Amino acid sequence: MSEEFKRTPEEWVEHYQKHYINTLTAEAASRIIKNDMTNVARSCISIGFHLKAVRDRELFREMGYGSLWEYAADQFGLSMSSASRYIAINDQFSVGGNTPQLQPEYRNFSKSQLQEMLNMSPEQIGQVTEDMTVKEIRKLKKPEAAEPEKKKPEENIPGQMEIKDFPEVLPEEDPVATSQQQEEWNEDSSCPPGIHQCIRQEWGTSPEQQNAGQKECAKCWSDYKKTRAALAGEKEQKKLPVYGLPLREYPEDSLIASSGCGTHDCFSCHQVGCAIRQKFCYCVEAPMANPFPCEMLDHVAELKSTKGNICQFVDRSKAYHRAGDREAVPCCKDCENLCEYACSRTKKALKEMGLPSPEETDQEAVQLSDKDLLQSMLDEAKGQLSEYLKVDKVEKLPEEMIRKKKILVGALAAMKCDLDNAEQDKPEKPEQPELPIMKNNDQRKEWLRNYRDWGLWYEDENIGVKYYKYDFENGARLIAEVYEGNERKRTFTAVYLHLVGGPEPPKHPKYGYGKWNRHERYDKHPDSETELVEFLKEVQK
Repeated sequence: MSEEFKRTPEEWVEHYQKHYINTLTAEAASRIIKNDMTNVARSCISIGFHLKAVRDRELFREMGYGSLWEYAADQFGLSMSSASRYIAINDQFSVGGNTPQLQPEYRNFSKSQLQEMLNMSPEQIGQVTEDMTVKEIRKLKKPEAAEPEKKKPEENIPGQMEIKDFPEVLPEEDPVATSQQQEEWNEDSSCPPGIHQCIRQEWGTSPEQQNAGQKECAKCWSDYKKTRAALAGEKEQKKLPVYGLPLREYPEDSLIASSGCGTHDCFSCHQVGCAIRQKFCYCVEAPMANPFPCEMLDHVAELKSTKGNICQFVDRSKAYHRAGDREAVPCCKDCENLCEYACSRTKKALKEMGLPSPEETDQEAVQLSDKDLLQSMLDEAKGQLSEYLKVDKVEKLPEEMIRKKKILVGALAAMKCDLDNAEQDKPEKPEQPELPIMKNNDQRKEWLRNYRDWGLWYEDENIGVKYYKYDFENGARLIAEVYEGNERKRTFTAVYLHLVGGPEPPKHPKYGYGKWNRHERYDKHPDSETELVEFLKEVQK
C-alpha cells in the first residue's frame, strides 16, 4: 500500500489546507468544477433512462409501490417534478432518445445547462455552446424578456378592441397576492392567471362580434373572482379554532393580553388541532411567573395510533375536569395506564419516589387490534362530524367539507362491518402436535417427512404450493414448502424444508463450522435433511 493511503483524517486536512489550496489556481478550480458538473450530466442521463425502464415495465410494483412517483419519492427522495425532469433530459439528450448514453455533442455540457435547454426549439438549441452560462441560455430562450417593448404585429386584428377598453371587467388589485399567483400571471396577457389560450384572439371586428367578445371576457373574469373568493372563504374557514368560536380581539389601548377564543384561554387549553392557537398550553404544574409548555400535546397523533382511547390526551373523558368551566385537563401524573410516552416531569417524580419508569417495567405495551383501532377512528370521525353539524347550525360551513366527513364516517363503518364478518368466518387455527421424543436419526428423518402432521399453514393457489410449519420453543420455525403436480402421466411431490430463526448453531468439534445454517428470515434456498437432523438433536438435548 502506498504511503498516501496511510494518512490519518487530520493529515488529509493538513495536506489539502496547507499544500493543495496554496497551489490551486482559479483556472484549475474552474476546470475541476466543470469536469465534475459534466459527470453529473452523464449521471442524469442514466438516471432518466432507468426511471423510464421502471415506469414502462412497471418494476415499481415488485417493491410494493402503486406508481413510479411513489417509488422515486420513497427510494431516492425525488419529487414528481424532479423525476420528470430526469426523464425529460434523457428523452431529449440521450443517444437515440432512450439510452443511458449522453449524445456526444453534449458531453461537455453540465446538468444545469441541459435542464435549461429542455423547452427550447431545435434552432435555439443549435445556438447554445458549452461555454455559455445558464443566464445566457435563459436569455436566448426568452429574448422577449430583454426587449419587452417589441410586440408581434399579427397578435391583434386591425380595428379589434382590447380588454383595456373595458375597465369595468378588469380585476381589482390584490394587495396580498402570493408569489405563486405572481408566477402564474402573464404580463403580456389580459386574462386571469391560469388562462393560457384567450378566446379574445378570435373576436371579429364587427360591433356584434366585439360585444359578444366583451361579454365572454367579462364572464371569464367574473368566474375567476368567484373562484378566488370561494377559496379565500374556505381558507378563512379553516382558521376556526376547535371550539368554533372567533378569535378574541382587544382594542389597541387594552391592557388585557390573554390570547384565546370566546371564553377559552390558550395558556390553559389542552385541545389539539386549533388553527388560531397563539400561545402554548402551560403545564398544570407551571407557575404563572415562569410558565413552560405541556410537552405531551406534540405527541397526540402518535398516542392515538399506539395507545388509543386508554390515554387521557386521546379520550379526554378520562381526564380531570376543572371546576367551573368543566374543561378537561389531562396530565400524565394522574394517568392509570402510564406508558413510555409519559412526560419528563412524571418520570422524574417516579425516580424521586424510587419507582421504576415505564421503560424499566416488564409490562408489555398495550397494542390495539385492527378492530379496536378502527373503532377508535370511527368514534373520532363521528365526533368531528357532530361538531361540524353543530357549527353549521350557527354559521354555514362549506357543503363539501361536511360531505367529505360523512363519506369518511360511512367508509370507516363499512370497513368495521367487513372486519366483523371476516372474524366470524375465520376458521380456527389447528393445534400444533407435541414434539415426540426421537432417539435416533431414523426417527428424526421420519418426523421431518411426516410434515403433514404439523398442520397446513396456508396454501397459495396461484402457484400451487402448500406450506406446513412447526414452531419450536426456542423461537425457531420449520417450514415445509410442498409442490404437487402431474408431469408425463406421473404424479410427483416436491418438498423443500426451510429453518428460520432460533439459536445460533453450535460449532462442529472437528471442522469448526456451524452444524446447520441459521437464517434470520425466510430464505429461498432450502436446508438439507442432514442439517435439520443436527438441529433436532440439539433441540432435544
